[in-house]
Amino acid sequence: MPRDLPDNIHEESGSADGNRQDSGQVSLIRQEFAGPLPHPSVLAGYDDVVPGSAERILRMAEKQLEHRIDTESLLAREQMRQATRGQHYALFICSLALVIAAGLAFSGHEVTASIIGGLDLIGLAAVFIAGRVFVRSSGEAEPEASE
Repeated sequence: MPRDLPDNIHEESGSADGNRQDSGQVSLIRQEFAGPLPHPSVLAGYDDVVPGSAERILRMAEKQLEHRIDTESLLAREQMRQATRGQHYALFICSLALVIAAGLAFSGHEVTASIIGGLDLIGLAAVFIAGRVFVRSSGEAEPEASE
């Protein structure tokens, strides 16, 4: 076994009579730490090397957290704005199609009007059904139906 082992690995060998006897056992200590900041002992090590660096690292983590919260809030607001805009456009387009269908029906083009009106209603139903299926498959909470 190599002699340049780290301090936290200890080789267990030897015997009472002084002859070296390799038992083949090795102890290994493994530590894990997860989080946005280094382990406190590592943070203290930074502070030992450069005084005040631990405080700077903490400030950096706080600024990063604030930035992330701000970015996620902005993203949520923009997604809501985009969804609202899409609903307004859809309402306008569907209303326009129904008005055109009604105008065609009153001018004697009942077949064309029924095709446009029917496709408009089928399209609306398909969008609502597809939206509910997408919400279920993505794991988001489905909106409650209000009575």
